[in-house]
Amino acid sequence: MPRHINYSSFFLVALSLLLATPAFAAQTLPSVDQMFANATDSFTTFIDAAVMTGQLAGIVISIIGLLKFKEYSESGGRVKITTPLGLTLVGILLIALPGTIDMATETLSLGANTGKDLLSEPTGGSGASAVFGAGLKGVLIFIKLVGHIAIIKGLFVLKRMSEGQQNQGMGHAITWIFGGAFAVNINATTEFLFNTFAPGVPLPF
Repeated sequence: MPRHINYSSFFLVALSLLLATPAFAAQTLPSVDQMFANATDSFTTFIDAAVMTGQLAGIVISIIGLLKFKEYSESGGRVKITTPLGLTLVGILLIALPGTIDMATETLSLGANTGKDLLSEPTGGSGASAVFGAGLKGVLIFIKLVGHIAIIKGLFVLKRMSEGQQNQGMGHAITWIFGGAFAVNINATTEFLFNTFAPGVPLPF
């Protein structure tokens, strides 16, 4: 009978041999802070892409909502008015996404929407300290990216709720939106947490 090759074991053995070679050992692998520092510009670009994608989706959802108004007027009450109203509202919130985020952050007393900018950047000296500061900035920008995605996710939950999907609720949507708002204004969120749970401890940025 033919023997079955265990490809997982073969891959692990090959990887171990590669790591053991002097040429590979001589290479310096980037640390976690260096990786985040190098990815900062990419995270910023992803934030712009997320906002643009959300706005394009808002245009489509608004058009669907307007068409639903026509369907509602012709259905004789079979289509609920909340469907076109909800879809149109969600579409408008997505089209005006920066303003929507600003409304959420202001509601939570986090100040105006900072978008992809930081209120204050991590301080770093030279050498390892500078790398750590740049890496921390990358982490903060990544958190802001996650916040933008979370808010868009929350608005899509509102869309599905407007369409009558039973497993979607307002609390679910608010959790995504407000959680995203905390992440978008990460500087203000961190300051709030430090002042509440560790007063007097200096912020890392």
